[in-house]
Amino acid sequence: YTLRDVWSHLLSLQKEDDRYIFQSFEWLSAWWSAFGATESLYIIAASDENGKITGIVPLMLTRKNHRGLPVKVLSFIENGNSLHNGFILHPDRKSEIIEAVVMFLKKRSDQWDFMELKNIPSTSPNFQLLADILKKNWMLSGWKKSFDSPYVKIDKNWEDYYADRTQRTKKALRNNANKLRSSGEPHIHKVTTLKEYEGVKKDIYNIAVKSWSYNVGDSICNGTNAFFFDRISEAMFENDGLLIWMLELNNDFIAFEYHIAYKSRVYGLRSSYKEDYTALS
Repeated sequence: YTLRDVWSHLLSLQKEDDRYIFQSFEWLSAWWSAFGATESLYIIAASDENGKITGIVPLMLTRKNHRGLPVKVLSFIENGNSLHNGFILHPDRKSEIIEAVVMFLKKRSDQWDFMELKNIPSTSPNFQLLADILKKNWMLSGWKKSFDSPYVKIDKNWEDYYADRTQRTKKALRNNANKLRSSGEPHIHKVTTLKEYEGVKKDIYNIAVKSWSYNVGDSICNGTNAFFFDRISEAMFENDGLLIWMLELNNDFIAFEYHIAYKSRVYGLRSSYKEDYTALS
């Protein structure tokens, strides 16, 4: 088996609320090809007494300045594109693997100055296990709330889901739809293949550079983000997970949403619209 096979199998064993695309081999490979040039991989693989890999901790070593001092930081393989991070561990051996990893890193503390493990969901069982094991081994640690990542759970068809919305929500949606129609002839396009993606990529970039997100440096086409989204689009197309929505008005693409479908979840990673059309948003 390849590392990718083992990685994907371990991830498939996680409970649904502790399994995210940001832990997947596909995501991290695309991320590394785009953003990893100045970092060093520090992936830890834990194995059992038979040599079978039972845990993967995807870390990297980064050199940065912290309060004016040069430091070596261990972190997840992530940046602002990665909303959730975590360990990928066999469900029956989580505690012992985390303790083994902590002791492994403690013995090699000359290789790093501190760890910064961002965006471990507080609902993940690994979160409390890690906190307890660090405390048990007298390793100084602290925790800080990052941000909430809202989601909508849809467990019925669209008609029934919409019927359950409040009258206020339905009215707001009708008003927005009417404003859009009063401005011309709108069309929605669904993009799911690489050929379709390549066909609309210039339009996506054209929308992105005319949006507020481009001005703050976080659009789909800023810097290496463009390369990353090309790589993850390729990977997700191979897994039937590419899902992009384009809004066309009067023969002009004015907005898009870039989604990825993965393991019963749909992740809304980027959305932009031309600021000229703010009144329609």
